[in-house]
Amino acid sequence: MSNGGEELLEKFRTHGLTIQTGFLDNNHPRKEENYFSSWQERFLTEDPQQALHKAVQQHNEYDECWWKEDDGFKTLMTKITLSAFAKIGDDRYLRFPRIALGEPTLQNGYRAYPLGNGKELSLLEKQLLFAAYDCTKEGINWRTGDLIIFDNIRYGHSRESFEGKREVFVGMSGMVWDDRSGHPPIENVKPTISSFQPKKEQFYRYRQPISETKNQNYSMRIFDARGKLNTQKISSILEEFVSHGALHIINTGLQCKHPGEFPIGIRDLLGFEENSQFPWGGVHSGRTSRRELGNGVFSTDYYPSHLFLLPHNEILYQRHMPTRLLFFSTQSSVIGGRTFVHSSKVLERFLLSTGQNGKNLLKKMHRYGFRIDSGFLDRYDPRKENNHFRSWQDRFQTENREEAYERCIAARDQFDNCWWKKDFPAGEQYPVLMTRIQIPAVIQHVQDQQEYLLFPRIALDGPTLCNGFRRFSFGNGEEMSSDEIDILISAYLYSAQGRKMQSNDILLIDNIRYGHSREIFEGERDIGVIMAGSIWNKGSLHV
Repeated sequence: MSNGGEELLEKFRTHGLTIQTGFLDNNHPRKEENYFSSWQERFLTEDPQQALHKAVQQHNEYDECWWKEDDGFKTLMTKITLSAFAKIGDDRYLRFPRIALGEPTLQNGYRAYPLGNGKELSLLEKQLLFAAYDCTKEGINWRTGDLIIFDNIRYGHSRESFEGKREVFVGMSGMVWDDRSGHPPIENVKPTISSFQPKKEQFYRYRQPISETKNQNYSMRIFDARGKLNTQKISSILEEFVSHGALHIINTGLQCKHPGEFPIGIRDLLGFEENSQFPWGGVHSGRTSRRELGNGVFSTDYYPSHLFLLPHNEILYQRHMPTRLLFFSTQSSVIGGRTFVHSSKVLERFLLSTGQNGKNLLKKMHRYGFRIDSGFLDRYDPRKENNHFRSWQDRFQTENREEAYERCIAARDQFDNCWWKKDFPAGEQYPVLMTRIQIPAVIQHVQDQQEYLLFPRIALDGPTLCNGFRRFSFGNGEEMSSDEIDILISAYLYSAQGRKMQSNDILLIDNIRYGHSREIFEGERDIGVIMAGSIWNKGSLHV
C-alpha cells in the first residue's frame, strides 16, 4: 500500500485500535432514536452503581467505564483498546478497523473509533481504508438454507443495505485472547484456532454443476491453484469454466513480469492455442489501439483510467465475436480497477422483474436488436487530442480518403455501411469517416442451445467530436429513453460480480453468457487478453 498506507499500518501496530461505546438510559425520552441496548438491558439492573460495577468487572470487554450526564439522564460509557494485529503462529492478521462516518451523537451511543493514542483517523486514512475494503470485498446473495463458514481472524465481513425482511442467524466457536490490556484471560479459556492445513494438491472446485435455480446472482467462481498449475488442475479448471462460465484463478504460481510472458503450454491447455484464437482483425481493428504483447496475448483496449467501462460483450461491434476470453494480470492497480462480470441470465431476469417497462424494453431488444454508429476522426484534426479513439488513417491503414472508404465498405463482417460525415459547420476541413453495424440482441450458445441476451451499449451523453459521434440505438434507429437507460444501469449494478486481479491471476470469461466491465482506477494496471472461438452473431454458432 502506498500514499500513506505504510504509515497507517505503522500507527495501527504502535497504538492499536480503540472502540468507545455508550449505553443510554432506558428512560431517556430520545432513546427510540438510538437502536443499541440501554445500560439497564446491557447489565440487567436498574441500579446505576451496580451497572457500573458490573461493567468495570468485565475486563475482557472494557478497559475503562464512566458515566456521561445527558439532559439529566446517565449514559454508561465504555472503552476498550485492542491490538491491531492478531498473531497466529508465525502469521499475523490485521483486524478490520472500525470507521466512524459521523460524529459521536446520542443516536449512535456516542461511539468513536480512534487509534489507541486517542487520535482520530484523518480523512485520507479513512479513504485508504474504504478503498481497501472496496478492493477486497466478495459478495454473496443469500438463499434460504445457505450456510457461510469463515475464519474470523483471517476475514472480516460486512453487509450492504437492503429492503424487505431478512433473517440471518450466527453461531460462533473458538476464542483467541488479546493481551494488550494486561488482564489475564478468563479461567479455562485458551486461545484456539483451527490447525487445518490443506494438502499440497488440494484445490477449490465444485464436483457437480451448480443448479440453475440456486445462487443465481453470484455464479462466478474462484479457483485456488495452490501455487501450481498442473495438468490435473487445468482439467478441473476447464470443468469449472464450462459449468459456470466465469472463473477467477488465483495463486497460479506463475511469475511473469508482463502479460506477454504468459506460458504457451498453459495457454494451450486452457483452450487458447494458436489455431483456436479469435481472428479478430489484428491490432488495427476496433476503435482503440491494441498492442501485441507476445504468446498470443494482446493489450486490453486503451481507455483512460478515469472512465468506468460499462458492461459489454467483447467485440460486439462486428459480425464475428470471440466466445472465450482469458485475462492475465501482472500488475494490479493501487486503487480500483476491478474487473466485473455480469450474467446475461441475471440481466434478463432483472428486466423481467421491473414490471411492464422492463418487459417492454426486453421486447424491443428482441425485435430490433442494436445499432452501433462510430466515427473515426482525421489524425490531423487539432481537436483529435480530445478524442481517445483511433483516426481513420490508423484504423484503415491509409492516408487516402478513397482507399479508406473502400476498405471500410469491403469489411462486411465489421460494417453494414460507411459514409463521410457532412453535417459539419461551414469551413470544416477535417473529414470524419462514419461506420454503422446492426446486430441482434440475443445469441444461441452451442453448449446448452440456450439464447443469451447481449449487453446493450449505453450512451450516457450525446454524439460529439470527443466520442467520435458514436450512437448506440435500437436496430430501428430509435434512441433509448432516459427511463430505459436507468433500467439498464440498475440491471448492470445488480448483476455485477467484481474481482480484484492480483499479479499473475487469470480470469476466464464466457463471452456469450457474460458481459464484463471495468471500474475506474489509480496507479499502473497491466492486464492482457487472449480471445478464442468465433461466433457469427446472426444466431448460428461456429467454433
